[in-house]
Amino acid sequence: MFIIKVIFYFIFIFLKFNFLFKKINFKKYKNFFNFKKILICLNCHNNNYYNNINNIFFYKSPIIFNQNLNYLIYSIYLYKKFKRNSIYMNIISNYLNFIDIFNLSLLLKCY
Repeated sequence: MFIIKVIFYFIFIFLKFNFLFKKINFKKYKNFFNFKKILICLNCHNNNYYNNINNIFFYKSPIIFNQNLNYLIYSIYLYKKFKRNSIYMNIISNYLNFIDIFNLSLLLKCY
C-alpha cells in the first residue's frame, strides 16, 4: 500500500510540474499532433476498401500512396484554395499549413 501511495505522489508531482511548464510539454507532444493529421488522411485514403465507410455510401477515395510529390502538394494546395471541389478535403486542408502539407505529402510518397 505504501508503494502505491508513493507512486501516486510522484505522478502528482510530475503533473504539477508539467502544468507549470506548458511550453516544454507542447514541444514534447508536437509529434503527436502531426500524427493526428496523418490519421485524418488515412481515414479515407487507406487501401482497406472493406472497412472504409466513405466507399460504401459516397465514392471511392483515390489512392494517394506512392504518388508524385509535386502532384500531392499541388492538389492539397488547390483544395486549400477551393479550386478543387470536395467538401471533406476543402475542410481538412484548411487546417494544414504549408509545412504540414509538405510533410504529409512526403510521408505519403514514401509510404
